[in-house]
Amino acid sequence: MINIAQHIADSTIELLTYSSGILKEPCEPKCDSDQNLFKGIFARHLGYLLPYLTDTFHIQKYALFLQQNAVSLLTTNRCELDGLFDLFWNNNNLSTSCNLSRNTATTSSAFDLFISVANTKQQMLSSKWILLGLGNCMDDSNSSMANFYKNDINETICRATANADNGSVAYDYELKCNGGAFCRIRTLSDRHQTPDGWTYEDGIAHDVTRTNKMSLTNCYLKTDSMERY
Repeated sequence: MINIAQHIADSTIELLTYSSGILKEPCEPKCDSDQNLFKGIFARHLGYLLPYLTDTFHIQKYALFLQQNAVSLLTTNRCELDGLFDLFWNNNNLSTSCNLSRNTATTSSAFDLFISVANTKQQMLSSKWILLGLGNCMDDSNSSMANFYKNDINETICRATANADNGSVAYDYELKCNGGAFCRIRTLSDRHQTPDGWTYEDGIAHDVTRTNKMSLTNCYLKTDSMERY
């Protein structure tokens, strides 16, 4: 289901946008009350999809798409007289926003976009870590980074240890069927920086870009490391 949703999102961004990358409805400028809502519904559900993705490329792609649309809409398509937003989200219209058709439906659609962006930014920026997806942290070739690991540890200590490691890129936390837990911190640090009580393991990867979707395990990516992609 995630793959189907991602294909829909990619097709929409490719085929239903202006040259500037801003979302459009094929019916513009003559959309009915239902069609006025569709862009907002898409933006809202694209925001719902983001936490379930497993690769940084699409996470960044969709987040940037939402942000660009929000900036375009907020800066050029709001009528100052009544505070309503019009149908168009792109900023290439010759008419002023107060001359264009606007109503509660077009404004509701705009709010869907803004809320989606706010939720996405909160998820990505309010914490040093973002959930990359289900499974162990891997790179595009399914290879593993060097890491520190430890059994029988709670997630609070797992994340605190990852925070304390300047070389940390990601960590995966596994809940085992027997009730135990396992933490693995993917790191650029060498074995001499292994925390007390932890074990160092070599790896061949240099970054984390996706997960292997193994059950009962979550991969968390350090938001600082996302700036490289």
